[in-house]
Amino acid sequence: MVNIIHRLIDGVHGLLAPPGAICLACGRKTKISKEHSGICTLCAARIPWISNPRCRYCGRAFGCPDCIRKGEMERSFVCNRSAVMYNESMREILAQYKYRGNEKYGPLLVSMLNHAYRLLLHEISLSNSTITKRGSFDGVTYVPVSSIRLAERGFNQAEQLATGLATGHRIPLISLLERREHTEKQSFKTRQQRILSMQQAFITNTGVLEDLTTRWLHTHQHDLEHRSNAVMHLLLIDDIYTTGSTINACATVLRNSFLQLGVPVEIYSLTWARS
Repeated sequence: MVNIIHRLIDGVHGLLAPPGAICLACGRKTKISKEHSGICTLCAARIPWISNPRCRYCGRAFGCPDCIRKGEMERSFVCNRSAVMYNESMREILAQYKYRGNEKYGPLLVSMLNHAYRLLLHEISLSNSTITKRGSFDGVTYVPVSSIRLAERGFNQAEQLATGLATGHRIPLISLLERREHTEKQSFKTRQQRILSMQQAFITNTGVLEDLTTRWLHTHQHDLEHRSNAVMHLLLIDDIYTTGSTINACATVLRNSFLQLGVPVEIYSLTWARS
């Protein structure tokens, strides 16, 4: 009798739940979060957000030994901000999308990145940055993958995240970078090995860079002639920030290339997770 009652209760729950509303995180058929597509409200409440980063440089949620390390690499980006801490539950969500090609997780990751983007804009609004006057960045770009990695996965997760964010906030998506060489997976390397392997890994997409520069200089000609504080602001997207070596390598190439063309630039990094 007890088993019959339990089956009846489960049946009622199934009827009440929205059709096909299976949470991507816990697998239950239940009410799905309105803000974060694909997961239930309970799992959404458990997301390890980084709302108040302790490190102003890398965006870590707690005390950061890396950014105060003696001899730490010179940064070519203003700061990094991340949506979440990279714990086991977040690792599984990324693995489903990045390595197993489960496209259902894409909108979820984008919605989480959007959350971090809004926090970043609020933080910038408290500074004297000229971004706040326009309310947006001049462009969104992303960390490229090698042709080998692209063939393995079929897509670049950083590009997908950047596309979702740029589309949602009506910011130009610009493919400014190319991967010059294939590097082994960074997760198997020490901190120093990561930094060294990234130093020569990227080059700029020359045609795209020059086109953006031409348009930006034309738009800001008056400001530059009158020595106003005209600076190009770019947002660089990746999935995970670990040592910052990948982000910094990309930002260094971008900064040097724009400076050679006479364009002052500030690069901000936005990543889905901070390990």
